[in-house]
Amino acid sequence: MMLIVSLLAVSPLLFADGSTAAVYLTGTTESPAGDYVVLNTDQLYYYNGHTYDVYLVQYENLKSDLKIAVHTGDDCNSFIASNGQFTFFYSCDENGFGLRKVMFRNPQVKEYFSPEQFRCQSVLCKKRRVSRPMAVETVACFVPQLYKSQGGN
Repeated sequence: MMLIVSLLAVSPLLFADGSTAAVYLTGTTESPAGDYVVLNTDQLYYYNGHTYDVYLVQYENLKSDLKIAVHTGDDCNSFIASNGQFTFFYSCDENGFGLRKVMFRNPQVKEYFSPEQFRCQSVLCKKRRVSRPMAVETVACFVPQLYKSQGGN
């Protein structure tokens, strides 16, 4: 909670490159990662010929920040969560909104995550369409729950 209060007090925050970021949303993970703050950025991410807006997620008890890239087109088309060690692809389809693909930078990183949680997150919401804020909030909240433990991350 202190993280959220301090971030709100100094928002907009300054990044190293001098740009500012406004708070997009805040929440709690219901995991050892604790509370989080999602910040708007002016960064763009390009993947498979598509352009994505980038949000930065800062967690109270995780060392690594998370970036969520959101397809700039339709709501709930494609969301990419990454911290440099992993990339998780979330999207909507006929089954609902959930985790669709997982990639790790190296095989050892996979050992920090729970295969059971990957299966549990295949459908996080049964709706075929989810608004951008709801999807970003869901990804930010659920990614930390994929860890077996919070040690070192």
